[in-house]
Amino acid sequence: MTISLPVRHLVVRQDETLPPPAGLYDYLYGGNGTFIRARRSQAQACVPVASLPEGTIRGLQDLPVRVELLVPRVPTDLTQQMLDMAREAKDSQGRPVEIMFHLTYTAVGWELVKPAQRQGVGFVHPVGPYAGTSYATYLVNYPTPKGGGLRACSQARS
Repeated sequence: MTISLPVRHLVVRQDETLPPPAGLYDYLYGGNGTFIRARRSQAQACVPVASLPEGTIRGLQDLPVRVELLVPRVPTDLTQQMLDMAREAKDSQGRPVEIMFHLTYTAVGWELVKPAQRQGVGFVHPVGPYAGTSYATYLVNYPTPKGGGLRACSQARS
């Protein structure tokens, strides 16, 4: 029986084929720095943790930076729905507030949930059954006008 560790450390030598991602994530050591690589059902990525100029470490492969979605793009109408809801989000004094959405891709397609949340100018926190959940979500956050527009980030809740 083979036990897979959640984190692997791999030195990527020239002309060597990388094994597929395994466990939680891999640290890759290449000729151009140290990278972290992970794959989940909806995305995979290989991004630098510490970059070096290409070819700095002789005998190791230079590693490419990659971020790839493995599911279709979020439909325009769903994105527009989130944007409309974000523009309407205001506090009792009429000021724009932050808003949080959870997007999940299933066999049926993209599902949008606006979880119960505590909103304010410059902050938003999930509450109720969404506070402290243990599943990974894709958070789309529409900041107040000072924030300068949409931003998105992968966020794991635990």
